Amino acid sequence: MRFDAEKAASHRAVLLAGEEGVYRQRALTELLRSTAAEDFDLESFGADEKPPNEWTALAGTAPFLSERRVVVVRNLGRVDPGAVWAGQAAGVGHPFATDLASLPDTSLLVMVLDDETGDDDRRQRTISRGKAWGRLVSAGKGFVQEFTADAKSLPTVLQQEAKAVGKKLSPKAALALADMSGGQLSIASGEIEKLAIYVGEAAEITERDVLAVVTADPDYSVYVLVNAALRGDPGVALNQLRLLIGRNPRPEETVFSRLFPAFSSTLRMVWQARFCIDKRVSPSEVPEDVARWLPEKNLTSEPPWRLDQHIKTAQRLTLAQIADCFQEVKLAESSIKGLERSAGLNTTLELMTLRIAATCRAPGR
Repeated sequence: MRFDAEKAASHRAVLLAGEEGVYRQRALTELLRSTAAEDFDLESFGADEKPPNEWTALAGTAPFLSERRVVVVRNLGRVDPGAVWAGQAAGVGHPFATDLASLPDTSLLVMVLDDETGDDDRRQRTISRGKAWGRLVSAGKGFVQEFTADAKSLPTVLQQEAKAVGKKLSPKAALALADMSGGQLSIASGEIEKLAIYVGEAAEITERDVLAVVTADPDYSVYVLVNAALRGDPGVALNQLRLLIGRNPRPEETVFSRLFPAFSSTLRMVWQARFCIDKRVSPSEVPEDVARWLPEKNLTSEPPWRLDQHIKTAQRLTLAQIADCFQEVKLAESSIKGLERSAGLNTTLELMTLRIAATCRAPGR
């Protein structure tokens, strides 16, 4: 994703946000390099270390040896603007927006929405706060850029990243790395450095290298389980299930936040792929007259490596088999919630997995 450091630096306030940390960090490095501020005129701290009015006050201080006074505020998501300015709507009249618009030309206040570790709720709070800060920075005539990655082009981007460290990343390795990193460049790029060290003098990083070295995103293990069950491989599916449940002190949370959603979303995509196949159209190029029968979020939005998997699964199954798999997931979920008879969490999930694998292994009907 292109970042115009010169354009950003022409503003007095800059917000670097978005889901891709690699792009954010590179943009910050490029922006600071373009300002060439001396240490006396460069200050960096966490958003929760000083109140926002001090951010603008420090940025508004006259520079000592440089042309501009640069203040970098990291981990912006740790501060909720709605709590700092309760009842104040984001707009031109907002106190923070007013302070930003009043900064002198010698100021550069750079705010970075860094990733936060923790559960999904914390990540969602960070994203929500980032959007709120974005509205304030825009209202204060600042520069806002959100760095996102196109999942469909990620394998190509990863091949370019590997080339930058002197290695060739094979197409299959690029697909595997994209999948195992959960489609996140910030994770995958770090794995490329590990892979480059692992292969040593070898010129190419292969799929085998990726599978041997890369630490998979938690969701990847869930999809390995789901795909194994849907191709009728109970051994691999049960092994993944036991790893998922056995190493988790609170398995119920993982089951409801990851496992059941993964089964449901995958089955929906496989159903849509099967529907397209039955209509004699390619699931990867759905014409408008068929697409209108699909939900708004459909298989055309899936990255290529996931779409290929859905198509392969759909080619082996009938709509009736897919419907039976949906029913097994629904029954297991109801049993664990206490709405149906249950033999316990582990046994219920194992039975669901075995029944789905058996359904998918049986001849189509």
